[in-house]
Amino acid sequence: MITLRRAVAFLFHENQLLFMQKENKNSFLSGMVIPIGGHLEQHEISIPKEACLREIEDETGLTKDDLSYLNLKYIVLRIKDTEIRIQYVYFGNVKHTNVVDSEEGRLF
Repeated sequence: MITLRRAVAFLFHENQLLFMQKENKNSFLSGMVIPIGGHLEQHEISIPKEACLREIEDETGLTKDDLSYLNLKYIVLRIKDTEIRIQYVYFGNVKHTNVVDSEEGRLF
């Protein structure tokens, strides 16, 4: 079986939640509105929070210093065909809303 690992973050600022709308040209979740995050690299398998921080910075421009209370809330496990899918779900607060869209999609 193949194991796929992802880390995602639900980032709050006051009463707002930061999401990304994936680019339509992107084949994975094209046009969908999703939380910030992505796949863990091989060297991040035992440190999913670091992968989550990397994805946050890649997709929003926000750094670790721009965040507070980024904590793991859920681990979702799913078996699909010949894959085991593990998703680490973090929740945290953003100190400001100065974000930068990436080629992955548009932030709102």
